Amino acid sequence: PQGACLMAHWLTAAAVAACALLAPAVAGAGVKIGEAAPVALLPGVVDTEGQPYDAARSLVPAPDAAGARGATLLVFWASWCHPCVSEIPVLNELHRFYGKRGLRVVGMGVREGGETLEGIKKAAMAHGVTYPVLFDSEGRGLELFGVGALPTSVLLSGTGVILWNGPALPEDITARIAAALGPGESGTK
Repeated sequence: PQGACLMAHWLTAAAVAACALLAPAVAGAGVKIGEAAPVALLPGVVDTEGQPYDAARSLVPAPDAAGARGATLLVFWASWCHPCVSEIPVLNELHRFYGKRGLRVVGMGVREGGETLEGIKKAAMAHGVTYPVLFDSEGRGLELFGVGALPTSVLLSGTGVILWNGPALPEDITARIAAALGPGESGTK
């Protein structure tokens, strides 16, 4: 039993290391806080059915009838990444609670480590993902957003400006989301 525990610990540590060392060449490159997100440059994004997805229009939609734009939490992940899968319940809760106020939580499966659309789809179903899940079939998102580790999250304002980005969710993510949405139920200021 002790050997099995050590092996499980080692495998978990190896998975975390694999996630952390995903793309050292692009770490630090890509988006910066205060800049516009390069969502229009994401060709090849598909939904879990393999249908093309208009990232520019969906991740930064036009204002609603009341003028509210909301915000988007874009999360880069893979089915083989243990920290990514561990974050799903938190993301589900953020989606449930802040979705009413205009937050769009979107999972973006990455084409790294042998990941496939089918793998992302199966993992999303198996882990009860309640928010939209996409797949970057051309693998451009990692470079464009400077993703160096998984999971990496990017909080976008309603106009597509980067408000925060980093590996894993920060402890103050709810405060960051609330600030992005502004006061009131509609998320408008």
